[in-house]
Amino acid sequence: MDMRKTSRSHYEGTFLKITDRPRETAPYEITEKHVRALEHQIMEQPETWLWSHKRWKYTRQQVADWQAIHLKKQ
Repeated sequence: MDMRKTSRSHYEGTFLKITDRPRETAPYEITEKHVRALEHQIMEQPETWLWSHKRWKYTRQQVADWQAIHLKKQ
Protein backbone atom coordinates (compact mmCIF):
# COMPACT_ATOMS: atom_id res chain seq x y z
CA MET A 1 0.00 0.00 0.00
CA ASP A 2 1.27 3.41 -0.97
CA MET A 3 0.42 5.94 1.76
CA ARG A 4 0.50 9.65 0.98
CA LYS A 5 -0.03 12.54 3.36
CA THR A 6 -2.50 14.90 1.69
CA SER A 7 -2.86 17.41 4.54
CA ARG A 8 -2.56 17.56 8.30
CA SER A 9 -3.99 14.34 9.74
CA HIS A 10 -5.23 13.23 6.30
CA TYR A 11 -3.75 10.36 4.33
CA GLU A 12 -4.59 8.59 1.11
CA GLY A 13 -3.76 4.96 0.45
CA THR A 14 -3.41 3.21 -2.87
CA PHE A 15 -2.89 -0.51 -3.28
CA LEU A 16 0.01 -1.39 -5.57
CA LYS A 17 0.00 -4.69 -7.42
CA ILE A 18 3.43 -6.26 -7.44
CA THR A 19 2.60 -9.16 -9.74
CA ASP A 20 -0.32 -10.98 -11.32
CA ARG A 21 1.50 -14.32 -11.23
CA PRO A 22 3.28 -14.81 -7.90
CA ARG A 23 3.98 -18.50 -8.51
CA GLU A 24 5.95 -17.65 -11.64
CA THR A 25 8.35 -15.22 -9.99
CA ALA A 26 11.97 -15.90 -9.13
CA PRO A 27 12.91 -16.41 -5.48
CA TYR A 28 12.75 -13.10 -3.58
CA GLU A 29 11.51 -11.21 -6.66
CA ILE A 30 8.34 -10.10 -4.87
CA THR A 31 10.32 -9.03 -1.81
CA GLU A 32 12.74 -7.07 -3.99
CA LYS A 33 9.91 -5.28 -5.79
CA HIS A 34 8.26 -4.45 -2.45
CA VAL A 35 11.51 -3.01 -1.09
CA ARG A 36 12.02 -0.88 -4.22
CA ALA A 37 8.45 0.47 -3.98
CA LEU A 38 8.96 1.25 -0.29
CA GLU A 39 12.25 3.03 -1.01
CA HIS A 40 10.50 5.12 -3.64
CA GLN A 41 7.75 6.09 -1.18
CA ILE A 42 10.32 7.05 1.46
CA MET A 43 12.23 9.20 -1.04
CA GLU A 44 9.01 10.91 -2.13
CA GLN A 45 7.91 11.76 1.43
CA PRO A 46 10.79 11.13 3.86
CA GLU A 47 9.07 13.13 6.60
CA THR A 48 6.42 10.41 6.97
CA TRP A 49 8.82 7.45 7.05
CA LEU A 50 9.21 7.06 10.80
CA TRP A 51 5.48 7.44 11.38
CA SER A 52 4.50 4.88 8.80
CA HIS A 53 7.17 2.30 9.63
CA LYS A 54 7.30 2.24 13.42
CA ARG A 55 6.75 -1.52 13.31
CA TRP A 56 10.47 -2.05 12.75
CA LYS A 57 11.59 -1.74 16.34
CA TYR A 58 14.41 -4.24 16.58
CA THR A 59 18.01 -3.20 17.15
CA ARG A 60 20.85 -4.74 15.16
CA GLN A 61 21.88 -6.65 18.27
CA GLN A 62 18.38 -8.11 18.70
CA VAL A 63 18.38 -9.25 15.08
CA ALA A 64 21.86 -10.76 15.44
CA ASP A 65 20.79 -12.61 18.60
CA TRP A 66 17.67 -13.95 16.86
CA GLN A 67 19.71 -15.08 13.84
CA ALA A 68 22.28 -16.80 16.05
CA ILE A 69 19.55 -18.81 17.76
CA HIS A 70 17.42 -19.65 14.75
CA LEU A 71 20.10 -20.24 12.13
CA LYS A 72 21.80 -22.82 14.38
CA LYS A 73 18.69 -24.99 14.13
CA GLN A 74 19.00 -25.33 10.36
